[in-house]
Amino acid sequence: MDLTDSSSDISSPIMVIENGRDRNLNPSLQIRPMKFNGNNYLPWSKACTLSVRATKLMRYLTGCTQRSTIGNDDKWLCKDALVMSWLLNSIEPALSPQFMMMDPAKDVWDAIAQQYSQGNNYAQAYEIR
Repeated sequence: MDLTDSSSDISSPIMVIENGRDRNLNPSLQIRPMKFNGNNYLPWSKACTLSVRATKLMRYLTGCTQRSTIGNDDKWLCKDALVMSWLLNSIEPALSPQFMMMDPAKDVWDAIAQQYSQGNNYAQAYEIR
């Protein structure tokens, strides 16, 4: 999969070329309309998983793909930065600073899960009180 920056404008989408087809993936996109606020981890994480899986970049959240220790790793860094930007853009501004300096995207994902998930508390998704 090749990543090509379509222009120098930061708001322009990144073109992902895969099997002869290109898709626009914008790093400033928000994964879902409602941002993560610290109390909506389960619905937010599900929306993130679905969105990232749809772009075939889920392995950057799961750690199934590792940064190369030899050679050029620009493609890996670019894809990881894309996923990380989606995560950070989907978090309320009051919460995002604690995750801004983390790398790679998997570390951000894992830190949010560790801090905000309550095991498998699916009742939270339905706001049972």
